[in-house]
Amino acid sequence: MSKNLSVGNVALACLRLHATMLKKAVQLYDARRRPLVDREVIQRRYRISRRTLANWMKARRIPFYKIGGKLLFSIEKCDAALERFEIR
Repeated sequence: MSKNLSVGNVALACLRLHATMLKKAVQLYDARRRPLVDREVIQRRYRISRRTLANWMKARRIPFYKIGGKLLFSIEKCDAALERFEIR
């Protein structure tokens, strides 16, 4: 059996591929690397419905950008905006 086809090398190659894919997935939701996200990310982040998000946008509770027909949100700015509603 050649070195390129050994079970250990195949397993190591699979682990490296998995680690690379995991790093890319983390980068997609890293606010420092991708500052603007779409509405689905915001809905999942705050565990709210599409209607609730629409109400928050209409009431100007969270900031958003509208470019053409696309709505974009900054996670950092949304977090800061929602901090105003904290009850201590």
